[in-house]
Formats: sequence, C-alpha cells, structure tokens
Amino acid sequence: MFAKSAPRDTFLILTSMVDIVFLLLIFFMVTCTFYVANSIDMNVSVVNEAKINVDHMPIVLTAKPNQMVLWHETLFPLDKLSTSLAYALKTDPKAPILIKPGDQSTVQDLVVLLDIVNKSGGKSVSLVDDDSI
Repeated sequence: MFAKSAPRDTFLILTSMVDIVFLLLIFFMVTCTFYVANSIDMNVSVVNEAKINVDHMPIVLTAKPNQMVLWHETLFPLDKLSTSLAYALKTDPKAPILIKPGDQSTVQDLVVLLDIVNKSGGKSVSLVDDDSI
C-alpha cells in the first residue's frame, strides 16, 4: 500500500539563526551603557550624643538648602566655607567635624559639604542625626 521512501537527511540550517544572534549581540553591545559610580573616599560614621569625643572642640556644620552651611550661628555659602574650615583645622587638626542635615537639605547638599570638608583636610568626620548637639 505505501511504498517506503528513502530516508531523508534531517538537519537544521542554522546560518540565519547565527546571523540573528550576532546582530542582537552587536546591537546590545552598542546600545548598553556602563555606570561608573563616583564616590568620596572618607571614613564617615553616624554617631549619637553618647559617642562624641570632646577632647577637642567639635566643629558642627549644619547643611542648609541652596548651598549654604550654618557654622557658629552664621550662614556661610559653600564656596566661602573652605578657607575658614581649613584655617580652623590648622589650629586644631584633631577637631572632630560633625555634620548635621538641616531642614529641607538634600543628599546632594550633604555630599557637597562632605567633599569640601575632605578638601579642607577634615579627618574625623561624623554625620549627626539628632538635635542635641
């Protein structure tokens, strides 16, 4: 009834699939972006009132919005703070620097302030999260 046919060679032609895979690979290599995280290399710790060492008079800086800093009850613009802070650290290089986030200050304000403290020569820097200081 049915005649036996010769066995067929069954194989897949993968040439077009390899082409598509390489095109996708090239597409994703060209379109992807790599994020390089920039960081400030500082030893910063969050402290509370009980852990503050008062052997040296601490420098308390309060970050305010619009690139301002409160220090000794005086508002400083961040670009003017560097000189005054460097002078204070020359007179007492072991003075701890306490940074407090002020009302409505952003993370960017704190990062810029940390960068200025680092460039001014601050070694002992702490982030303070309470109002008792």
